[in-house]
Amino acid sequence: MISLLSPSGSAVNGSTAWGLGQLALPVAVAVDASHNAWVANQSSSTITHISADGSKIAQISCCNGASGVAVDQGGNVWVANYFGSTISEVSSAGAVLLNGKTGGGVDHPQAVAIDGAGRVWVSNFHAGTLSEFAGSNSAVSGTPLSPATGLGTDAQLGSPFALAVDASGNLWVTNSNGANTVTVFIGLASPVKTPLLGPPQSP
Repeated sequence: MISLLSPSGSAVNGSTAWGLGQLALPVAVAVDASHNAWVANQSSSTITHISADGSKIAQISCCNGASGVAVDQGGNVWVANYFGSTISEVSSAGAVLLNGKTGGGVDHPQAVAIDGAGRVWVSNFHAGTLSEFAGSNSAVSGTPLSPATGLGTDAQLGSPFALAVDASGNLWVTNSNGANTVTVFIGLASPVKTPLLGPPQSP
């Protein structure tokens, strides 16, 4: 279930969390420019869209073990499909634009992030690499930009889990294999205005 907290930390929706019966192992959430939530359901083939006031909840069949979710500058939702070793793209209206996109070294992706240029970055949990894809503002959305082996093969990433882009275009990656470390790729991505509130913006 999902809870919405006010700036003071109290639950806006009180003791009744949203999404009961409509979520399946929700492991990630992203918020769009209209304050709607998009939730990754890792144990199903869906993501869940929850309106800003919780009055509308919809499941969208698009994915295969959604483990990461991010919203781009155009309001499109990008999903990392852990079990499918693919990515998906869904429009702000819930239409599936890409389903099961492979390439670029994507291998059991755990997280997804959007940089200031709209490019899509994915952390590959099994391969210990990153993958890069063209965003929705490109001529062909979802085109792999990274090599077939992925990026960062010499960085000794350990089961990379989460990733984020900072205001200098550095890409930060957490290593969850027991090393409990963080790796930073200097200037690899396009800068993003931080703190990140809603879709990414250029500084």
